[in-house]
Amino acid sequence: MLVVILKVGLPTAIQMVVVNISYLMITGMLNHFGVAVAAASGVGLKVNTFAGMPCWAIGQAVTAMAGQNMGANHIERVKKTTEIGLYFNIMITLIVILFVQIFARQVIMLFNPVNQEVIEDGILYLRICCGINSLIYAVMYTFDSFAIGIGSPNVAMINALLDAVIVRLPVSWLLAFIVNIGSSGVYIGQAVSPLLPAIVGLFYFKSRVWESKRLINHSENEK
Repeated sequence: MLVVILKVGLPTAIQMVVVNISYLMITGMLNHFGVAVAAASGVGLKVNTFAGMPCWAIGQAVTAMAGQNMGANHIERVKKTTEIGLYFNIMITLIVILFVQIFARQVIMLFNPVNQEVIEDGILYLRICCGINSLIYAVMYTFDSFAIGIGSPNVAMINALLDAVIVRLPVSWLLAFIVNIGSSGVYIGQAVSPLLPAIVGLFYFKSRVWESKRLINHSENEK
């Protein structure tokens, strides 16, 4: 049983480590562009984190319900749970990003009502990093939650690597320092990072390879 727990726990732990280290490195990149950009991106990240809370909550529900139905061998319920979770996540995320986009200036001014440079940089951050990309992130997170729930945390871990290591960091660095478009390049790198993992998650969900996956055999439970 300990081995089964580690099979789920270790990839999930690696996933979180990769994500957090990538954000530390993104912060380091943004610090090159001055105090105003660093402050604005810090505020933007806080707003983005708050905006993502409904998405994470629904994802946790998908994980729990998919796991329960997978254990009961109700494959169709796993699919239905994930699909409804996905639609619900997209709808709620859309409402949140519309609010953020409409009131971007007012939201940034809650944190820094004086410095116009910080306000403008913060608005730019939200325009790029809390828009259509947030809907793609909702798709990615829903499928990651599904994968963890059915006992395939390696899929979520691979997606974290695709998101952070393959897309976010290289694209941010290339656009910011090679193409030389500044902090906007880092914002764009963050915005496009969920796209590839979302596609991978969708393909995994649509495949049938996971339907026969079992972490614990029923015979072991009976023992």
